[in-house]
Amino acid sequence: MMVDSVFSNAFSRRSRLPVDEVKPEHQAIHEELEKWGAWNRDRRKRRSTCGSIEGNYRIRSRDWHYPEMEEMMPHIVNPRMVVLDKAILQMPEQHRAFLRSYYVNKTPPEIVCRVQHVQRADFARWMDHARSMVMNLLRRGGE
Repeated sequence: MMVDSVFSNAFSRRSRLPVDEVKPEHQAIHEELEKWGAWNRDRRKRRSTCGSIEGNYRIRSRDWHYPEMEEMMPHIVNPRMVVLDKAILQMPEQHRAFLRSYYVNKTPPEIVCRVQHVQRADFARWMDHARSMVMNLLRRGGE
């Protein structure tokens, strides 16, 4: 009985690795992935809106409002996000799921690891690999 409590205390006191630590060479891609996540969240919200011509008619002034390109398709306006999105789509599924969960859905690292069947201590390594893959895919694409 005493042995069990000693082992459980030893494991509970074990220091945890910081999961939100980003290497200095990955700081730029991390910031871009943060923007990519916000861009995807915004795209998901706008996907349910209707862009029909009837929605552009203003009853009070009895005129038509022709929306600009930014109003109609905000996800097309930033070409860098489109390039980044295409690079991420070329990644293996599990690494892509890590990025999507962490940057787009803002899921805590513990839950990302639980869903992806990865130990929590390996989260930083998986994210490091995923960021490296994105950087390499962007370089390969000429970006």
